[in-house]
Amino acid sequence: MFEPRLAFNLVASQVRESGVPVIYVQHETQLGVLRYQSEAWQVPVELNNKGSDIYVRKQASDSFKNTDQKNT
Repeated sequence: MFEPRLAFNLVASQVRESGVPVIYVQHETQLGVLRYQSEAWQVPVELNNKGSDIYVRKQASDSFKNTDQKNT
């Protein structure tokens, strides 16, 4: 059976070993389950995150909002 978290940890480990940073994008809302620092907002402990990883917080559901990039 495919285990997404195990697969993520394997890929993340390989990425780190090659010198490339692992980047987490965390969606958040001002209210509700995904508000900043809530339990559901946290990176799951099963993911082997490291201090060298980069965390990006986002509130817009559109990654291209307020940018010059086009969503095609």
